[in-house]
Amino acid sequence: MDPNAFQNSTSGRVIRVGQGEAAYWSFVPNPLPPQISIDWELARLNARAERTLGELSGLGRTLPNPHLFIRPFLRREAVLSSRIEGTHSDLTDLYLYEGAQLPLPGIEPPPPQDADVREVYNYVRALEHSLAQLEHSPINFWLVRGMHKMLLQGVRGEAFTPGEYRTRQNWIGGDTINIGRLLLSLLLVGWQLLPLPLLHLSAYFESSRQQYYNILLAISQKNVWREWLDYFLNGVIHQAQDTIERIKQLQDLQHQWHDKMYTAKASASTIRLAEYLFEVPIITIPHAQRVLDMSYRGAQRVVEKLLELGMLMPSDERVYGKNFVARDILLEILKD
Repeated sequence: MDPNAFQNSTSGRVIRVGQGEAAYWSFVPNPLPPQISIDWELARLNARAERTLGELSGLGRTLPNPHLFIRPFLRREAVLSSRIEGTHSDLTDLYLYEGAQLPLPGIEPPPPQDADVREVYNYVRALEHSLAQLEHSPINFWLVRGMHKMLLQGVRGEAFTPGEYRTRQNWIGGDTINIGRLLLSLLLVGWQLLPLPLLHLSAYFESSRQQYYNILLAISQKNVWREWLDYFLNGVIHQAQDTIERIKQLQDLQHQWHDKMYTAKASASTIRLAEYLFEVPIITIPHAQRVLDMSYRGAQRVVEKLLELGMLMPSDERVYGKNFVARDILLEILKD
């Protein structure tokens, strides 16, 4: 850190921490919130963000089974938020890793082979756990500490006081923790702006990553809170509209699948697994066996029926341990 770059900052001050070769410069921000002048342009942008968020909230309240759509969006958020921190993993990796964590009777799940996937997996666990906690208590000191501890379990930084508030300089990008973006999803639900965690901003931050970094740095250096609000509110508008469109596309696909299965006189188990694919679009036959609570051969027949209907396709040519992908669902989740 160049302390001269912060010498005229009104957002905080730079101090020297430590001694000798281990010493470094650290930025100490002023107490929040900052003083911000509201003008007509900012008020207009805020009102537009509120309207778009309200539309997304209304859609969320009308979904007959919202969890079918929430789960993949949570995982997309986890992948993109972790990518901003320098973690290299994709949604397919996460689904395959999660599938391996599902217990088989008498068999322990395998240990993680990829630290990056484990970091993304921890993000999902921390977010889902915290959302469940919101049903009983508001966001508080203990909830934040618990999230932090889950984020660090078994990954980089595990030795650095998991579950405790940081006392050293933090930074964006590289070896750090993405708890701030995780809190955004929680706050929208905790403040009752959304009934469910439907809005995730990491896709917007990732698509404009350098601008995201630059504005965060400029807040510390130049107190540009107004520029941040413009950027952030535009992100809310963009991502709310994007999520609305993705959910509608997935709903249309769901209706098409229902019509196809009705025409094919598909079994109840086939319909059930097809619905489950909207939550988890990559499965194996043992995974389907656990979901449907039936024999391996029974689950195999269900998967074969979905292959016949074009709802699943094999991901590779392996004979054993083959993964099957609901390509249409995955493409809708992953599209830019």
